[in-house]
Amino acid sequence: MTSYSQAMYQLVADVVEYQSLIFGKHKNILIIGLDNERKNMKRYPKLNYTILDKNKTYEKLDFKYYNFIQCDLNEGFPDLNSKFDLIIGNFILEYIKNKREFLVNLEKVLSSNGELVLCLWYHNRELDNDFKTKLKNFFDKSNLQIYSLKLLEGESVDELSLFPKVLQLQIKGR
Repeated sequence: MTSYSQAMYQLVADVVEYQSLIFGKHKNILIIGLDNERKNMKRYPKLNYTILDKNKTYEKLDFKYYNFIQCDLNEGFPDLNSKFDLIIGNFILEYIKNKREFLVNLEKVLSSNGELVLCLWYHNRELDNDFKTKLKNFFDKSNLQIYSLKLLEGESVDELSLFPKVLQLQIKGR
């Protein structure tokens, strides 16, 4: 039997492993809310990283090509003077109060051929057509378009009757 924490850690490791293929295709990467993404930074140490996080812990990492900006995205989005080929926001969307404003800000810093990857917890839910339509309608109000929805599932946690799941949205500009 898998414990809740074991199932969650393994699912996060699976997400990071899956995303390693995405990291390798890009040069300028914005990471919002750094944690497990450090594994992919180690795999691709010569890429240019900008990290937005409210936790000052990540201010001094052992990477040559990175810029750290401490900020709370619910209090404002920093002025970034560059465009990014890839923006990664794993498990951050749940904490953002004004999601539409947040996405507008991401759209501004996403390069014309850039890719935005957002992951969110999606436990015990199905990816039905109603939810897909709601997502499509939400993004239709911006210049962003979902081109891939993946539901990544973890092992069942019997004591909680829980199937840990992560919904990964891959988005491009139109």
